[in-house]
Amino acid sequence: MLTTQTASYLNDAYAYFNKHLFDGQLPTPLITLSRKKGALGYYFHQAFQQDGNKIDEVALTPSSLSRSTVESLSTLVHEQCHAWQFHFGKPGENAYHNKQWANKMIAVGLQPFSVTDSTKMTGYKCSHTINDNGLFLPIAKKFIELRGELPVQTTGTVKVKMVKVNRRPKLVCPICKSSFTIPGTANVTIQCNDCQVEMEIL
Repeated sequence: MLTTQTASYLNDAYAYFNKHLFDGQLPTPLITLSRKKGALGYYFHQAFQQDGNKIDEVALTPSSLSRSTVESLSTLVHEQCHAWQFHFGKPGENAYHNKQWANKMIAVGLQPFSVTDSTKMTGYKCSHTINDNGLFLPIAKKFIELRGELPVQTTGTVKVKMVKVNRRPKLVCPICKSSFTIPGTANVTIQCNDCQVEMEIL
């Protein structure tokens, strides 16, 4: 039952954001829950087929589901931006997050940044924060109002918290010691993509 509830919730969320953020342009994917080190989610273009029709895969990882519902849904939309680019734009080579993808993220209400250089919005490893004044946040809140919270969350894998950022603090991973500065002012939860642990504010 829980598997069905979770699949139904994520499919409904994808359709809702497709309608309200992407004008209903995106094809319906197969949404999976899958483990991938260093990632909260991923997009795989035309990973499956059914009756000769190619089907995309959009995945969320357990690390993604350890956070709030709004944050988990923002990862779903992050991957939808990849889907949009593969179908209607020009994706970067070798999974590079290019400027076109970054601009689409900003347009839907997510602020992208490079994990290795937070002064940049592009790169091979990119995450995002939620723009308090962007399109995504009120639409996500409305969806949660209609459908409730995610029916399942990961337990005990990643400690996270909401941080009110009023400056440009430096964050550091307690394990590998990699660090960067958060761009802009936003409510964020940041984790090290490689170690999958919460980054600490200095």
